[in-house]
This record gives sequence, C-alpha cells and structure tokens, in this order.
Amino acid sequence: MSDFLPEDLIQEILFKLPIKSLVRCTSLCRTWNSLIKSPTFISKHLQRTISSTDHQSLFLLRLCSKEREEQYSLRLDNQDFNEHMQLHFPFESFKSYFHVIGSCNSLICLAKVIQRFTVSFIFWNPLIQKYVNIEPRILGHLSHTSCIQYATYLRDYKRVKEDDT
Repeated sequence: MSDFLPEDLIQEILFKLPIKSLVRCTSLCRTWNSLIKSPTFISKHLQRTISSTDHQSLFLLRLCSKEREEQYSLRLDNQDFNEHMQLHFPFESFKSYFHVIGSCNSLICLAKVIQRFTVSFIFWNPLIQKYVNIEPRILGHLSHTSCIQYATYLRDYKRVKEDDT
C-alpha cells in the first residue's frame, strides 16, 4: 500500500476522514480505491462514525415548489436548525413526485409516485452522489408503513413494510 507507512496506520487515518474526503481518496491509487470500497472498511467506518462522540444528528429537509422542483438539505439538530449542507437532487420530477420513505446511516429511500401509484423506489446516498433505482413487482398505492433498515445478517439495506417486520 505504501513504502513509508504501515497498512494499519493508513487504515486508521482513512477511518477518521469524512465521507466526501474518502470518495476523493479513491482516485489516488488502486489500492486505496479497493480498500475504501471494501465491505469491511465501509462497515468499520460506519460503526466508528456512529459511535463517535462528536457525531451530530442531522435532519433531512425537503422543499417542493409548485413547479415540482424538489430541494433537499441536511440541517443541524440545534435551536436555529442551521443548514449543514445543500444536497444535489439528481432526479427529474416532471410528471411525478417523490415521497421520502425514510433514511438510515445517510442512505435515503424515496418512492417515485405518478398519479398516486408508486412506480419505483430509489436508494440514494447524497454524500457520494450515487443511487439505485428499484422497480416494484406490483404497481400500487404507497404504503405509509414502509421504512428502510440496515439488515446486519445481509450487511445491506432493505425497504420493509409493516407486514415484513
């Protein structure tokens, strides 16, 4: 990994970086790219971030205009509800709107709705600007009892409904 620093020291340094910096580090070299994208590193980084004493709670704020333009931002959990960061919303909402199903560990689950029918679910990580679009098996009305959760046995996230839990 490096001729000058031991691998475990490099990992410790990378564990302390915020997500945006980690994303930038993936382009520095192939070794760092594979390390940072490995499930083990991601899991350890997430656990350290959650257990950190300086970890501050954030709220997701969604603003919608009459023209169906949606804006998202993260807000600090303080008395003034200060903006932490503006999020780039990469989805077109011409004939549809998006319903926030929930969030977990910076991952946001959205339901794309057209004329009251859910046409897809989107798992969106705004910090790294990536998303996955999932088509539902059956088009239907959005269940308000849906949520997103991290399944430790799968080491992955999933959308669940009240009757799935």
